[in-house]
Amino acid sequence: MLNDKRKKLIFIFCALFLLLLTALLTKSEVTMAGNESSRFGTIQALAEQNTFALNNTTFRTVDRIIIGDKVYSDKPLMLMVVHGMMFKVIAAVTGITFNSHYFLAVYLTNLLGIGLLNIILFILFFKRLDRDVEAPFYSKLFLTASLLISTMLLSYGVTMNNHTPAALILFILFLQLMDYPVKDTMLRAFMAGITAGALLTVEIPVGGILGISSFIIVLLFSQERKLLKSAVYSVGGLLPIFAMCLVNYIATGSILPQYLGAGGTYQPLPDVSIGYLVNILFWNRGFFSYMPAMLFIIPVLLINRSILKNRLELIILLTAAAIILFYGLFTNEYGGWAYGFRYLIPVIPVIWFFIAREYAPKTGSWQYKVLCVLIFWGIVTSYVGTYNPWCSCYEASRSQPNSVNYYVRNSFAANVLCISFEQNPDSALSRFMINSVYGPVVATAYLNEAFVNTKNIEKLLELREYCRKNPQTQMKLQEK
Repeated sequence: MLNDKRKKLIFIFCALFLLLLTALLTKSEVTMAGNESSRFGTIQALAEQNTFALNNTTFRTVDRIIIGDKVYSDKPLMLMVVHGMMFKVIAAVTGITFNSHYFLAVYLTNLLGIGLLNIILFILFFKRLDRDVEAPFYSKLFLTASLLISTMLLSYGVTMNNHTPAALILFILFLQLMDYPVKDTMLRAFMAGITAGALLTVEIPVGGILGISSFIIVLLFSQERKLLKSAVYSVGGLLPIFAMCLVNYIATGSILPQYLGAGGTYQPLPDVSIGYLVNILFWNRGFFSYMPAMLFIIPVLLINRSILKNRLELIILLTAAAIILFYGLFTNEYGGWAYGFRYLIPVIPVIWFFIAREYAPKTGSWQYKVLCVLIFWGIVTSYVGTYNPWCSCYEASRSQPNSVNYYVRNSFAANVLCISFEQNPDSALSRFMINSVYGPVVATAYLNEAFVNTKNIEKLLELREYCRKNPQTQMKLQEK
């Protein structure tokens, strides 16, 4: 029987192990993918030049807007302001800059600004699960660790992105909402509003949907003075949004998000496609095909009918479903150059909490064993994702038939191709990926693009030599 002191030591050891794993996997280079380079450019500009303009930074990006003779990121700025101020402190204390210690600067920004957030999420998740569930300690610890090592939180926890911070903020909001009916004070309503507003500044669609559902929860579950508490919640939510608008105005002269105002271009809504929704959930970029353990949310709802009778939990789950449906209906490019379908990363911790809460006590059941098998597959796909979360990949209508990305639609297989070639071009896995999965022409064209994207000069030279020895790789894509 483990006593509390030993449990605490084991938990701390597990957290330190996950931190070490994150530190070992964290990237020290920025890819050519616009999403990442755009953010790093703004971070450097803020930290070292006290400006939002990217003109004199180390990073060049296609994800930008141009106002006059100035170039700016087209990403929401609040997260980059936080990271920029964090790196300004690092530079002041250590003297490290992007110009003097480029790789170390990138590494520290990724580790402290992104990777560390996953460890905080691990701690918060376990504490809540341990509080709510009577189950074996190791089962709760295993399922909590699985949140980090068997989902795309691991894949994106090694590089700059906005989805990891959004996942942490969303889970904090989830904890606040779950506790709200117990003690519905003005302060709790206000803090929930601030958290919802902060989420919107990091991931606008997710924050907007959560903001509405959180307002409904505060309104429904306040025992008294419902309207007043809802108003207090709204004031709290508006504060981060006001800060975002102020930052936007200071940066570009418009309070609107960069891709809507001040030179940004509005993208028309895509046609609704059931095939697209199926693809992002179950196929090439599938949320559930990459993380099949998430499918256990379905038996959770079928077995535990009390969730559907619990108005609060039902609203939360319907909100997660609304986020999934939103991205299925209002995007059409599979997340662009990215691993899996990245837009749904923020809802992972909430969905996983309901699964872990239900199955943590059922350690001897066949269902638990099946869950473990699916978790193992998630570990494989998530680790493969850490190779390059910003991998080049199919972007629907943006990828034309003369582009190699038109033929490369599964980001998992794309990363496996690169990993196998990088480890040994003549290995059985590499030969299988090149000759049987893609064919020599597509495979080598994609490897060329992938190594350019990751600035891997050594492997580009090795690929040139490989193509010289294998003439069949030198055909044009149009001849395929």
